Amino acid sequence: MKRLAGSMADSWIFSKSRILWENNQKNYDLHLSKFNKFSVGTYLILKDYSTGLFPPKFSDRNSVYEAESKYQDIIPGCTPAEITVSEMRKPFWYGDSGIGFLSGFNDIVRFFQRAGIRPPEKILELGCGYGWMSEFLAIMGFDVMGTSIAPKQIASACDRIRSIKNKGFEPTLEFKVASMESVYEKVKEKAPFDAVFVFEALHHSYNKVEALESGFQCLRPGGWLLIANEPNLIHTYVAYRAAKIVNTHEVGLSRSELVGNLRSIGYTNISIIKNRFSFLIRPIWIAAQRPQ
Repeated sequence: MKRLAGSMADSWIFSKSRILWENNQKNYDLHLSKFNKFSVGTYLILKDYSTGLFPPKFSDRNSVYEAESKYQDIIPGCTPAEITVSEMRKPFWYGDSGIGFLSGFNDIVRFFQRAGIRPPEKILELGCGYGWMSEFLAIMGFDVMGTSIAPKQIASACDRIRSIKNKGFEPTLEFKVASMESVYEKVKEKAPFDAVFVFEALHHSYNKVEALESGFQCLRPGGWLLIANEPNLIHTYVAYRAAKIVNTHEVGLSRSELVGNLRSIGYTNISIIKNRFSFLIRPIWIAAQRPQ
């Protein structure tokens, strides 16, 4: 099978894909049609499968942490300063991406409302990136802590605190550098939290079970964990091209496996709050509670 995969990747069928891949490694934002993304991704999967590199394996924790911390410094065709400006503009990107982020934020707020979590209760965000969701929640009146593994992201996120103060009011907002797996050790002086959430970031964690366990420790009895918009299993294949360029941990998650993980850790009232029929493709939304 590996020999066959290698022969196919090297054949004329993927000649254009090989050229596009060479160009994409020089320019991360290279315009590719959906068909071209599919063909380049298929080429890479076949090529790497033939040499044992696919499915991707991440055996060294420190290497994963370092890659996730520094990916914005190695994106081809963009300077780190350009990436920072773009990320600080989020979610106000033009087009569908910005609309999707705002829609996801609204879904999170609606869940908090249904769960009875209201300002000024305490919320912890795992994998906050440059911190826009934490900022919005703080403006709404929540007491918010945002965490990310990347020191540069946290440094930029802290600018949001100064920005809010310049508007004339004092936010209850903090940011800290922390991996998801060790977040409790970093924020335990602030714990317990009424809610912990992670948006499109759990799939970047080195060990999702450790991350969920650490989140459990951060919660008060009766507090809620929200796993929001995490990519399903197909993501490992769809995102493989982009992941190779920036060397990040892009591994799709299994909803059923996540539910089993949550149950074994001790969470209760586990529920699918969106995309009940996911077909292994649609994003994962799961809520779970720490027992009273």
